[in-house]
Amino acid sequence: MADIETQSLYVRASTMISRGMATLTTFAQNYFAEQPLNAEPESTPLSSSR
Repeated sequence: MADIETQSLYVRASTMISRGMATLTTFAQNYFAEQPLNAEPESTPLSSSR
């Protein structure tokens, strides 16, 4: 009985991790689709406080 409960916990944990990774992957794909990797960052002039 303990083996079945342990196996069930592993299956649940594996499912949760897989779903989490899929969510992160989708987020990253959407993020980089909006911001191409070759885009230069906006330059902000440095202001001197003297």
